Amino acid sequence: METGGAIHLEESIQSRKAIKPAKKRIAIWKICLALAASVVVFAQFYYFRELAAALLIFTILFLMIAAIVGVVYLIGSAGQKGYSIAEPAARRGLVLAEEISRKTFHRQRSVPVR
Repeated sequence: METGGAIHLEESIQSRKAIKPAKKRIAIWKICLALAASVVVFAQFYYFRELAAALLIFTILFLMIAAIVGVVYLIGSAGQKGYSIAEPAARRGLVLAEEISRKTFHRQRSVPVR
């Protein structure tokens, strides 16, 4: 039995891991700097400026339309809620009006007209 070969194999694997250089990571500030530089370079192109202006205009228009739709929805929702609150009171008013209309209006001690 040869066990020395297995030990040397494990040692060689560990030594390769130790010799292997660690991956270098790029610093975050370098990535941000490169991104900012690329934005500045792209911003100099006419086509990019036109697209950015169009995006801004359409964003503002979309927000205005969304606000109008939201206000209309809130008004409709409040109207529905108000209707559901006022409906029972209106029904009571109709019942009271029917009761009053059934009664005859005459003064006490009055003589009927012939």
